[in-house]
Amino acid sequence: MEYKTCLRKNIQLKTHDIKGKFGDNICIKLSSSGRRKVNSNTEIKTLIKLKKSGSTDKAIAQQLNQTYWSVVYKLRELRKTEFL
Repeated sequence: MEYKTCLRKNIQLKTHDIKGKFGDNICIKLSSSGRRKVNSNTEIKTLIKLKKSGSTDKAIAQQLNQTYWSVVYKLRELRKTEFL
């Protein structure tokens, strides 16, 4: 039960299980759900321009060096505020 209270042990066990299932070449990244990245005006303008030109969310994320989900959520927010 140590894995429930020790983050290091939890990550170690999950890494072993994931690599066992998908192979040693897989890259595991950790992120904090409490972390929020504020996009600059330039990034937002670039995101809008790329989306309007037909780029996929994945391609936009790669170009802006952001995660796929951060782009998805930012686009959703922009649609709600009618900026997109």
